Amino acid sequence: MEEQIKVDPFTAYEEVDCRDGIKRRVYPAKLKHKDLIRKLSPKFNDIFIMENVISLDSNNEFTDDAWDSMMDLLVLAFDEKYTKDEISDFLDFSSVAKVFEIFYGISS
Repeated sequence: MEEQIKVDPFTAYEEVDCRDGIKRRVYPAKLKHKDLIRKLSPKFNDIFIMENVISLDSNNEFTDDAWDSMMDLLVLAFDEKYTKDEISDFLDFSSVAKVFEIFYGISS
């Protein structure tokens, strides 16, 4: 059973329902991650998530660059509390766009 996270009245977050039935917190983007967000965000599509699966390189071969960039930012969205492997187990394609909406929206 997953450990309960204490409520922090000073940190903004929203909860998302994950595929495994557990609600997890998505946190706002931190100012200290500005350079990483600036580097990774243009590399993937945060609305049409499936495009990150079928992205091609200059040789028309599938590449994981977009996918890897997306997963790196998802780790930040969950405040680095979960690994990429854990996130890929409990999120599905439909919930990823919602996570990014929260991640960017809370901080705007």
